[in-house]
Amino acid sequence: MWPSIPLVVPQATLGTAMGLATSIQMVGIGVSNLIVGQILGTKSSEAKIPLWRWQRMMIFMLANTVCCIVTSVLLNVADHRQGGTLNKTTKRSEQAEGDSEREPLHQEEKEEEEEEEENGPKSSDVPSQSINS
Repeated sequence: MWPSIPLVVPQATLGTAMGLATSIQMVGIGVSNLIVGQILGTKSSEAKIPLWRWQRMMIFMLANTVCCIVTSVLLNVADHRQGGTLNKTTKRSEQAEGDSEREPLHQEEKEEEEEEEENGPKSSDVPSQSINS
């Protein structure tokens, strides 16, 4: 999910979006740790934790995994319906870039080289010679 954030967020707000995503992730991890602590429920490190508590903890972890998978599938379905921005391959990205009205930056360099071939070098490109030499 992290690499998809720059695809959907404007560059001016990218840092804020990454910070917000990190904050949400850390809150989720903290809450999950608190829930696991409640499930295992022992205050002493020497006390043995009953097997049924470990089973409930594993069921909680399985439920988390299932929720993540369902959310990922729903996110991909929603993305596909809106044009597939999150799942663009490099080839599709290059085609979309080529179809756009913007010209790539290296195009300007090629045009300058073609002008030099036709008109000769620019005056700024010719090395200057001093009169005293």
